[in-house]
Amino acid sequence: ELIVDVVAYLAANRPVDTRAGRVVPLTAPFRVLDTRQAQFGASSLGPGRAEDWSFSDFVADVDIAGVPVGAQAAVIGNLTATGLTRQPGWSTTIDTFMTAYPFGVDLPTVSNLNLVENASVPNLALLKYGNDTAKGDPNVVRIYNYNGFVHYLFDATAVVLSD
Repeated sequence: ELIVDVVAYLAANRPVDTRAGRVVPLTAPFRVLDTRQAQFGASSLGPGRAEDWSFSDFVADVDIAGVPVGAQAAVIGNLTATGLTRQPGWSTTIDTFMTAYPFGVDLPTVSNLNLVENASVPNLALLKYGNDTAKGDPNVVRIYNYNGFVHYLFDATAVVLSD
């Protein structure tokens, strides 16, 4: 059996005057968030919950030789889930899945990570930004956890430009 979750595709014959879809690799991975750290709340994500993360500060800091690359549609990197624990009172082992998706869209039916207790699971992820118009923030990603309490982190390795 095989399950394939499509996260992106390449479009041929794009106009040379557009920036949209161009991938710019970072010179080194950059830890954008880590829910184990105080600056990100030091709190695991609970069962059936989602939380939103603004990537606007990260977007503003990406540059080439000191020149900002500008507007971005998405970020590519390593999404890792770790430290899955059970809900209080549960005695059976648990597993979960996590999904990262743009703010403002419905929860997709695919997952980025599948995790069991006592494991850390990394996976390459393309995180597309959504627009939180109420906050005026066009660079928001929502992270959903199905079961248990879990920490996660994201290390960016490239950005996808927009016009």
